[in-house]
Amino acid sequence: MSPDQVKQILDEANRAQLLKNIAQADESLIQHKLQAKGSFEAQMQKFLEFQSKAQSSQPPPSSSKPKTDSVLDRIDRKRFEDVFNRRMCNDKIIKVKASKPRNEKILTLLITRQGPQHSYSEVVKRDELIRYGYSEWMELLDLASKQTSAHSSELTCALHLLIKKVQRLDLVPKEQSQHQGQRASVPRSRRTKFHVDGEDVLVLDFGAGVINNSLPFGVDPVQHQFISAPEHGMFYLDKNRRMCFQRTTEIPKAPTTHLVGLRQMCMSHQDLSREFHILIAMELLNRRQELLDSPYWPVKIEAESMKNSFLGVS
Repeated sequence: MSPDQVKQILDEANRAQLLKNIAQADESLIQHKLQAKGSFEAQMQKFLEFQSKAQSSQPPPSSSKPKTDSVLDRIDRKRFEDVFNRRMCNDKIIKVKASKPRNEKILTLLITRQGPQHSYSEVVKRDELIRYGYSEWMELLDLASKQTSAHSSELTCALHLLIKKVQRLDLVPKEQSQHQGQRASVPRSRRTKFHVDGEDVLVLDFGAGVINNSLPFGVDPVQHQFISAPEHGMFYLDKNRRMCFQRTTEIPKAPTTHLVGLRQMCMSHQDLSREFHILIAMELLNRRQELLDSPYWPVKIEAESMKNSFLGVS
């Protein structure tokens, strides 16, 4: 046998062995992959079983708590839990005067009570009203709402906030609409004149018929307060201390003297009336001829109208 034949036989044998080794290696690799796949599937199955057990062991989600169960509301519930029955003093409050000393930001209240034999007074800060009872708040609100000063209006707002808070927490019964019964009688005079911050103000009485100045439904009226819903306008008092409401839509129908008086009110109580005086000023600008006898009004009204146009207020 020649060397070439021997070499050929060896080469074929080596090739056959190599193919066998490759086949064995492929089979081993396939087995390894199958084992790995089985291990992965087993681990995944274990994970899914664990996750299922964890979810089944968790308690069902509790129903969402109402908003009134916030931390602040829980504190207020504790603070005002007896507000409907408590009073600082059993003697009825018959008078209140609100003032704000110079360089102070909090109202000072001079409260007068009717004692068994004679009346007496006490001085408290506005923030101390939280210690009073619901019936005392209502007595103070009844007195403050009949006054026309800016400090009285601030006191009225503070009392309304306290009353609304305890009503929202269901600690007291809901207050009946204050406008009920006010439409039963109509004052004789159509316009009334009284004093506000050193100026005479002439405004229409409640139910005068010239404009619709009845109160909007579902809103607690606060003197000089501007609201945008459910109707756009501002509250004011007539001479009989009846609450009225000047609607923005009724401004063009209102007499000039009424608008001038209402504008004076707005200027004196801008913290409550906001920019309502600008809307009145725009209407009065169209009536400048009626106001030419007074040099103040045309200039002031025109200046405010220009400001209104600059700010883009409609």
